[in-house]
Amino acid sequence: MTAVQRLLTTPFPEALDLESNASLHREQFGDQEFGQRMLTASRLLEIGVPYVEVQLDGWDTHIDNDRQTQQLCQRLEQPWLAMIDRLQTQHLWDDTLLLWMGEFGRTPRLNGQAGRDHFPETIPVVLGGGHLGSKVIGGTSDDGSARVGTQHSVADLMATILTLMGVDVSQTYRTDFGSPTTVTDD
Repeated sequence: MTAVQRLLTTPFPEALDLESNASLHREQFGDQEFGQRMLTASRLLEIGVPYVEVQLDGWDTHIDNDRQTQQLCQRLEQPWLAMIDRLQTQHLWDDTLLLWMGEFGRTPRLNGQAGRDHFPETIPVVLGGGHLGSKVIGGTSDDGSARVGTQHSVADLMATILTLMGVDVSQTYRTDFGSPTTVTDD
């Protein structure tokens, strides 16, 4: 039996079949593409798939930021809340790390095209579940132009995520060319 044939005998194909899912769950996540992706991710987590990624593209709002961001938030809100509710209802919340982030923050001021450009000084990140509790870490000045308080790096975020996944972030590894490094590279 091939790997694909074995896969077809698992709950995986059923998790991908959204038509067989109760219409209540489909409605809970919304009928847009992103909502259906989030529903699929939820079903995959429920059958034990350990890592699932869902992307919502379009946050690179260099032009007409306000309108674009409002539309993106409308697409995000219902599925995001449905995912949190479903994880809690299915008793998966404490065992699941929900991560929402992009690769850059956005400038606090609009550019000449009413857009916001890349701003690596701040990168908004939301973590939920995984026994994290509730807290706000880090902050910006009132006008959003600078980080204030304790500084946290991308390596800090990765160390947090990897630690929650059970990875020893202090272990030293050797690169292909023999250089010692940690998983977060400091």
